[in-house]
This record gives sequence, structure tokens and C-alpha cells, in this order.
Amino acid sequence: MWPILISLVIGVSVVFERFWMLMRSKSAPDSLLDGILTALDRDDLAGAIALCSNTPGSLANILHAGLLRTRMGIRQVEQAIERAGAIEMGFLEKNLVWLASVVSIAPMLGFLGTALGAVNALDFVARTNQVLPGHIAEGIADSLFPMMFGLTVAIPIEAAHKFIVLRIDKLVIEMEETTQKFVDALVERERTDTD
Repeated sequence: MWPILISLVIGVSVVFERFWMLMRSKSAPDSLLDGILTALDRDDLAGAIALCSNTPGSLANILHAGLLRTRMGIRQVEQAIERAGAIEMGFLEKNLVWLASVVSIAPMLGFLGTALGAVNALDFVARTNQVLPGHIAEGIADSLFPMMFGLTVAIPIEAAHKFIVLRIDKLVIEMEETTQKFVDALVERERTDTD
């Protein structure tokens, strides 16, 4: 039971840490992009960079990396965005392996407890050479409790894991759309400047 309880503590702590991270990473992509483009329209690159620096979240970090390379050309901006995006993905997916591990290990520990309980019940029969229905029923009930506890730990952790993965996917799509709009706006601005 203790290993399952330890799995529960690990799972719950990672879930809370990831929920906190998701709340911090939440951003208003359109308003951030509008602020950046407004600053760039005023030729205020420093203001756009400061806006990203003062805005928490993965999207701001990615756009910040792109803004730092705007004077080097679109290709450099795209490469900086790709590198920053990869780093932010690692940050968003950090510790998810612990949730997946808890989901797979907790039920296995429960099944192990069930097997040990069944062995103990059968060992009693072998040692005493008596088949007492009450003792057998008690042994079976005791042996099923760890399995129930393991599943009780794994099911909500799995639900939280799926929710977190879905939220990360949604964030990634928002970031990809916004960064593409950002790059398109820079390309359009570059085209206007050369005309």
C-alpha cells in the first residue's frame, strides 16, 4: 500500500505543478501580437522586445526570440522561432513522463498486492489444511483492496494527464498560428519597405 500511496503523492504533485505551469503559460495571443505589431509600426523594436520580456508565457518567449533576430532577416527570425519553440515544448511537456509512470505503475502495484493477498490466503489453507469460508473470503477481500487502491490512484491521474496534454496541444496550436501571423507580418513589412 505504501508504494501506491507514494505514487499518488508523486502524481498529485506533478498534476498541481503542471496546472500551475499551464496557468502561467496562458496568454492572449492576439493582444500580444497586436501590441508587438503596433510597436513595430512605430519603429519601436525595443518596445516590442520589452513587451515580450514583460509578458509571461511560452508565446512571449518565442516571439521575443524572433524579435531579437528581426534585423538579420526573415530566415533568421524563423530559425530563432523554431529553436525557441522546441525549448518551450520541452518546458510544456516537462514531468509528463512521471504522470504516465504513475498511471502504469499504480495498478501494477495493486495487482501485486492482490497476488500477495491471494498467496497468503492459499498459504493459510495449505498450512492449516482447513478451508474456512470466512477466512478465505476475508483473504480475497483483503487481496482485492490493493488493486482497488491502485486503480483509484491511476484513473484520476490518467484523466488529469489527458487534460494536460490536450491543453498543451491547444497552446501549441495557438503559438504556431500566432508565430505564423508574426512572420507573415514581418514579410509584408519587408516587402513594403523594399517597394
